Amino acid sequence: MNSVPFAPQSSPRSALPLRSVTRYLCAAAYLDTGFRNKVVDELLGDPYRAVASSHGDVDIGPVVSHCLRARAMLAVRDLLLTAVIVIGVVAAPGYMLIWIVTVAVLAVLWSTQIRKQRERRHLNNRTGLVTVAMAGILLLFFFTFLSRYMLSSPADEFSEGSEPNSALGLFFVLVTLVIVVGYRVAIGMLLSRDLRPGATASAGAGTPSDAARIAYLTEAQRGNLTLYSAENPFVGAGQVARAWAIAVELDRPKSSRARETPVIDPQELYDFVGLRLVEMRDQVDRPAERLDLQIGDHVIARGKVNRLFTNDGTHPLIDPGTGLPVPGLGEAAIRAVVRQPKAGLRYYQRITVGTAAPEIRDENHRLVMPAEDQEVVVSAFVYLAVEGRMLYTEFIVTVLPPIADAYHLVDRLPRDGAARIALTSLAVLRGQLLGDLVLAPIRLIGLGYATLRDRLVPRRHPQDYILYDYGARSSVREMGAEQGETTYLQQLDSFRYTKLIGERLNAGVLDFLEAHDIDTGAYRQQAAAIVNNGTMISGGSFNGTTTVGAQATVNMAAPSSPMGKAT
Repeated sequence: MNSVPFAPQSSPRSALPLRSVTRYLCAAAYLDTGFRNKVVDELLGDPYRAVASSHGDVDIGPVVSHCLRARAMLAVRDLLLTAVIVIGVVAAPGYMLIWIVTVAVLAVLWSTQIRKQRERRHLNNRTGLVTVAMAGILLLFFFTFLSRYMLSSPADEFSEGSEPNSALGLFFVLVTLVIVVGYRVAIGMLLSRDLRPGATASAGAGTPSDAARIAYLTEAQRGNLTLYSAENPFVGAGQVARAWAIAVELDRPKSSRARETPVIDPQELYDFVGLRLVEMRDQVDRPAERLDLQIGDHVIARGKVNRLFTNDGTHPLIDPGTGLPVPGLGEAAIRAVVRQPKAGLRYYQRITVGTAAPEIRDENHRLVMPAEDQEVVVSAFVYLAVEGRMLYTEFIVTVLPPIADAYHLVDRLPRDGAARIALTSLAVLRGQLLGDLVLAPIRLIGLGYATLRDRLVPRRHPQDYILYDYGARSSVREMGAEQGETTYLQQLDSFRYTKLIGERLNAGVLDFLEAHDIDTGAYRQQAAAIVNNGTMISGGSFNGTTTVGAQATVNMAAPSSPMGKAT
């Protein structure tokens, strides 16, 4: 609970350099059109939509700003390319059309080859430069041969006008190449300059309304309230990897001595368990044994807010001044939610564990292994409810996979030297060059349509509806993640922290029950059955009944993960 100092104090994030995961996601804004479009649609498409909690030290403000900046740069490039293509079609139609068809065919072949290399995780920069050079030579040679074959006739060899027309067509072809290559080189220079390690957040981009929206998102991402859409109530936390539940009676005394029926306050139980969990971080014998653990409040509710059941048409989860979802609840409100297990709001105690590996030094303080961030985030959600003289304990673990490998380009670029940065970025981004040229007019038309639609079609306002969906659908961190852990050691680390937190939770609950003279035999039996049976829920949805122990009945449905099937 907030009343217990579980979370360590931290300095304002705006004054600190960008965390690595934030830098990688900012880079994704320039490297991945699909990622950029998803971020803009999720966070800016509906100005009243809630934002998912940010896990794994992500600050979404800079990510959204870079998405807007990247979209503006892309629009300028596509406008230039489209203008050159249109003028080229008018001035030298045959050459330009053959050029577009040639590039389109080679783009499909090239993208297939690059995709295979990415699956093998082998993108060599030196090989990339050779590939770019050879492909450029072959492309121009093939284009020249094809254009002469299709557009020339024996009589044209003696025509005075054929030479200037050929030169004009070749000129427009070279201009398109210069724009495409120049844009990719500029992206590499920007990534190396603005997103290198130690970089801070740059100036915001977009309109004043975008800036106001980003300010709200920056605050709300750290709140304790999540309004979710669709099925997944743990949006932002990754894939559901494990889930179990235990139900025991509270009326069975541990001893035979006479006693009054104990009154169990779920808030006291949460505080007791939270203190036991935080000891894994703050009360260890050696610093190396310290668990990188953060514990806090996590309140979830359906994003579909219905004003029909309120007296004045307002809703306590919606700020009446701004019309936006409130970022979080205060301590008094959280205590009320904890004591109402059947309410539309549900409280979880969230325990987040990072898998960053600290540095190793020997007894002479010599560095053995530097620190390394595995980028995997394990979150445990604990739900404790007292209802019908029963204690219900629910334990759900989610795993947030590492950032996609392609977004780590910012750490692969040289630290200095404009020529080296340009050549490296061109080598790594070679697979996108031809696609940039072919798809420029299509992207420009799509951007123009979206802009015109936003200006002509009025935005929906929640006040015009009795039922409005404010729920978040996905998080920026999830959009930029791999489909699962990328190494077996990451999977083992996720399993290890799941076991550590689960065992500590059970020990805390047992100690609390014994302190109140409540029989713990049924709880121990069910906990042992869970360990022995290995009740595991991996990805997708789990439907059905899992019976644990002689007196336990657990009916658990894990939410569908937006990240796909778990590993």
